[in-house]
Amino acid sequence: MAFVADIAVLGWAVIAVIILNAGFALLQERQAEQAVETLARYLPEQALVIRDDRPSAVGAGELVPGALVVLEEGAEVPADARLTDGGIEVDLSMVTGESTPAECVAGPGLSGAPLLQEPNLVFTGTTCTEGQAKAMVFATGDHTELGRIAALSQRARRDPSPLERRGGE
Repeated sequence: MAFVADIAVLGWAVIAVIILNAGFALLQERQAEQAVETLARYLPEQALVIRDDRPSAVGAGELVPGALVVLEEGAEVPADARLTDGGIEVDLSMVTGESTPAECVAGPGLSGAPLLQEPNLVFTGTTCTEGQAKAMVFATGDHTELGRIAALSQRARRDPSPLERRGGE
């Protein structure tokens, strides 16, 4: 429209802004993809589960809700789970940002407490720093807290700029 009105400078400025806006949108999309890839690297490949009263290693991707996993010092938590026996300290920084390990023990949960503050829950992507426990898996894959965080980074959508909104008028 600016070119038709013989205002070439304005026309070139509009084109430059649109190109810059598209570049920023591509950059944001790439950053979201990288965030999801980074989160995926924190998932363990193997999990130690109790089957037929014996521990056995299985692929973490094979875990289902209801599986009983063994957690011990140095192990990565393979899924969101509720402790059924024992107690551990867990580095929750991946999920909560807290820098000090949290103590998690088998027992009743806190009434009305947020999921991340429950003393008997552990989450995918966190690491056991001390102790030993058994835990019952209640969420895997996209249904875990880490999966929720990954989904939020993928869903982050860029709103159209005022110039883009005006262009549609």
